[in-house]
Amino acid sequence: MVVLKSGAFGLSGVMPGVEVFGLLSIIMFPIIFAICGFTGGAITALLFNFFAEKIGGIQANLVQK
Repeated sequence: MVVLKSGAFGLSGVMPGVEVFGLLSIIMFPIIFAICGFTGGAITALLFNFFAEKIGGIQANLVQK
């Protein structure tokens, strides 16, 4: 008979290694998302700067009242 525990580590009796994956994911996922976000932002900025030189970019005329 398998008895399941409740809580954050409830599957530890059925699936060994779940605790380690859960704790590592709390640390690693934000780091991975930060790296992916920085890389995506850098690529987007490089593409914008490349095409802004070719096309002319964005012009805004501001008037003070």
